[in-house]
Order: sequence, then C-alpha cells, then structure tokens
Amino acid sequence: MTARAAEPALTETDLVAMIEDNTGVPRRMTSIALACWSAYPLDVDALVEHAQRAEADGIAADGRTHGLLSS
Repeated sequence: MTARAAEPALTETDLVAMIEDNTGVPRRMTSIALACWSAYPLDVDALVEHAQRAEADGIAADGRTHGLLSS
C-alpha cells in the first residue's frame, strides 16, 4: 500500500519490480503475499498489526534497558 501511494502511476508489474529492487524480495514471493492478503485480508491485517506492536514493544524495551544501563 505504501509503494502504491508513493508511485501511483506505476503498473502492477512495475510496482512489484520496484518492491523487489528495494527489498530484495523476489517478485514471485511478493505476488504470493499479495494473493494471500487478497484472500485473507483480516487475517493478514491482524498479523501485520501484531508485528508492528511487537516491534514497538521491543524498541520500548530496548530504550528502557539502555536507560537502566546508562544511569
């Protein structure tokens, strides 16, 4: 979604190629991921939200650890 917003004029093929160029994820895997997301949007959205929360929690914990060690 971010890639589409950043490059609205790109064709679907060009957009998937851009994702591959920028992430290293092969086009085939990106296409499979998009198909899964299309088939199971609520499940994939829940997984994405969980990953984002886990990342935020990890960053917060790292900051707290750094604060404890810096005192």
